[in-house]
Amino acid sequence: MDRVVVLQAEAADDKQLNKTIARYGRVDLLCIDELGLRLCAAIVDRLTFGGTILETGTDSYRLVQTRARAEHAAS
Repeated sequence: MDRVVVLQAEAADDKQLNKTIARYGRVDLLCIDELGLRLCAAIVDRLTFGGTILETGTDSYRLVQTRARAEHAAS
């Protein structure tokens, strides 16, 4: 997975992100985790367009932590 992150970062730097994302868009299944927010958002946007999203029904640790931080900051 580290190689994917490096390739995405290099592609973004070289203004070739769309080409790199297209390469990963041809696979049947791509699991993405721990990518930079900007790159992850771009990849998810392009890969989910016209696709089917399967929800696993599991709790998201990151979502729970984000909500707890937001509640703590608000109080």
